[in-house]
Amino acid sequence: MYIRITTHKNKDGTTAQYIQLAHNEWLRDAKRASAKVLYNFGRREDVDIKSLERLADSIHRFIGDEAPKPACGISMPEVRVTTLKERRKTTAMVCDLIASLLSAEERYVEHIPDNLRNSTRCEKAEERVSKLQDALDILEETYSD
Repeated sequence: MYIRITTHKNKDGTTAQYIQLAHNEWLRDAKRASAKVLYNFGRREDVDIKSLERLADSIHRFIGDEAPKPACGISMPEVRVTTLKERRKTTAMVCDLIASLLSAEERYVEHIPDNLRNSTRCEKAEERVSKLQDALDILEETYSD
């Protein structure tokens, strides 16, 4: 998965850039990869960079890596969600994102060629699927009523 930037030229000659979370999916019949957009963040100038940094930190914590520190050495302040309504809303957004990541990883594993089924790449992908499913189950169980 990767962040992709697409450019659109408007009728007035200006350009607009859009930010997307994408994943390359192998098309067996066409024998080529195709980019599949998992999430549209919107116009580049409207993207909340700080929320993307927090998401990246969260993903690094989840997979067990230490999150990279900002190049300037300034640490991000911790964000606290105070009300139950805010927590549920935030949890729903995170669940949607994790479900998208899980779906993409499952499709990736499903389309791995037979000769790579026993490779470390496949094992790591299956491990990611398992961890994402566990995280999604925990979040859904924690906030279900």
